[in-house]
Amino acid sequence: PPLPPRIYPPPHPDALPASDTPLRCHRLSTFFPYRNLLLPCLLGGLWHGASCTFIAWGALHGFGCCVQKAWASRGLRMPEPLAIIVTFLFVNFAWIYFRAPDLATAHGVLAAMIHPGPGLSTLMRQACPLLLVAALIVWLFPNSQSIAAADWRGRIPLSGTLAGAAAVVAMVATNTSISSPFIYYNF
Repeated sequence: PPLPPRIYPPPHPDALPASDTPLRCHRLSTFFPYRNLLLPCLLGGLWHGASCTFIAWGALHGFGCCVQKAWASRGLRMPEPLAIIVTFLFVNFAWIYFRAPDLATAHGVLAAMIHPGPGLSTLMRQACPLLLVAALIVWLFPNSQSIAAADWRGRIPLSGTLAGAAAVVAMVATNTSISSPFIYYNF
């Protein structure tokens, strides 16, 4: 219900319409929504550390949010399987900057991904089947939220068993003799 007129008096007859007042000027600009997407991502990168790599990681995520908003504001829609693949590849690309010690190393990793050296092909042939199985499990089976929301009546779902087995296989396959300390211990 509308508020009583005694609390909010009628506007003066010479007043500007609400859409033209300075307080409403943010609606006239298309820059502010993109700024509002980019700044929190930059601050998130800065929160993780004062290194250029963290800021680049945040900037990439902010840029990705801006591209998605621009894409959606034009009424464009990507097919869902393609959208999943593009998002997955973009996030993995951005994580290179998060994990790299400096920008030069991040750029070197990206260059090696684009143009792999001769010795890398053997490693990739060995890793590709495991990566393919892991990708199929991640994308085709229900995620943990849908498994938890389902009523299983005491039964263990097959997808949960397969996901657990895949996690064990992945841990065994990626186990190396070189210790890698938790990333936040480096600060």
